[in-house]
Amino acid sequence: MEVKKFLAGNLWKDSTEIYDVINPYNNEIYCKVYNAQKEDFEYSINEGLKAFEKTKKLSRYKRSEILKNIYQLIEKNTDEFVEYIVKECGKPITYAKAEVTRAIITFKMASEDVLKFGGELLPLDITAQTENYKSITERFPIGIISGISPFNFPLNLAVHKVAPAIATGNVMILKPPPQAPSCSLLLGKICL
Repeated sequence: MEVKKFLAGNLWKDSTEIYDVINPYNNEIYCKVYNAQKEDFEYSINEGLKAFEKTKKLSRYKRSEILKNIYQLIEKNTDEFVEYIVKECGKPITYAKAEVTRAIITFKMASEDVLKFGGELLPLDITAQTENYKSITERFPIGIISGISPFNFPLNLAVHKVAPAIATGNVMILKPPPQAPSCSLLLGKICL
């Protein structure tokens, strides 16, 4: 049985530690996955800092295009996502398909919303001293975001972290659930 590598930075890596992913429906090993180690997380942080220098400069239009590409690729890989959800979570196919559909919608909404938010012009004329004063606010990326995805919705709950991070120009380090890592691994491949 092939052992699935994990994604750190933009590299697929292995480690000395391997764990079994068990199908909860039949208690059989569905797949094996390399387990990231502390040094892999530190590597991901350093690579994330480098990537942030690029992502923070991306225009809202470019981020929207990236998000569109991702939801189109999720759509093309629907069957694979459905299989992972069924085999790793023991969900019925109908629920698995609904989760993939919702993930597509989340990325689609993010691709549209990124074009709508920016900054605001706020009037400050609430006292005599601030008459004719205005405040300008601007939204900007903050850096690396770390997310932990639970097993019960392995794709959708990962997507709810990844899509906003991309939309806002931030970098995401995502820890997938050990019970159901394949959706996060495929999502990582798609994002690359």
